[in-house]
Amino acid sequence: MGWQRASGYNWRALVEADIGRYKRVIGDALRSRTEGRQTTEVAIAVASLKPHAGAWPAGIRSPHMKVGAGG
Repeated sequence: MGWQRASGYNWRALVEADIGRYKRVIGDALRSRTEGRQTTEVAIAVASLKPHAGAWPAGIRSPHMKVGAGG
């Protein structure tokens, strides 16, 4: 367990899980072609994954997110 803490393994695993969750819910490719529109597309996608007043869809809550943390 010490090597996991020292190397940052646990944090990387959580980030990889979040990216996988994002891809599963939103998709794995951006549809917009310009950088400004891609930025907006990502912002909308991320906002749609944040919990809203307890209405978080089952099965996509981040394992490191506290219940009721509000995002």
